[in-house]
Amino acid sequence: MSYHTSQEISQAVAKEYGINVKDINSYCRRRDVADARFMVAYLLRRNGMSYLRIGGLIGRHHSTIIHDCNEMEYLLQYDKTTIKHFNNIMKDLWNQS
Repeated sequence: MSYHTSQEISQAVAKEYGINVKDINSYCRRRDVADARFMVAYLLRRNGMSYLRIGGLIGRHHSTIIHDCNEMEYLLQYDKTTIKHFNNIMKDLWNQS
C-alpha cells in the first residue's frame, strides 16, 4: 500500500460508505458509520500509523482502535460486503496516487 494522508483515507472511506468525513469522528454508533470508522482505523494502521495516533485523529482510545483493527481483519476474511468496500476504497486510493 502506498502512503496516503489520513485526510485522503478518511475521504475515500466516507465516499464509499456514503457518509460525511465528520461522521467518522463523531460519536454516532450507526452500523454504517461504525464500519467506516473501523475501515479508517484499519487503513491508517496499514499505512504505518500508531494506535495512539489513530485514536487521537478519530477521537477514540487506542484500545478501541486495536479492537477496530482486529474487527476489520476478521470482517475482511468473512464478510463479502466489507471486502467489496475495501476493494473499492483501495481502487480509489490507488487512482489518487
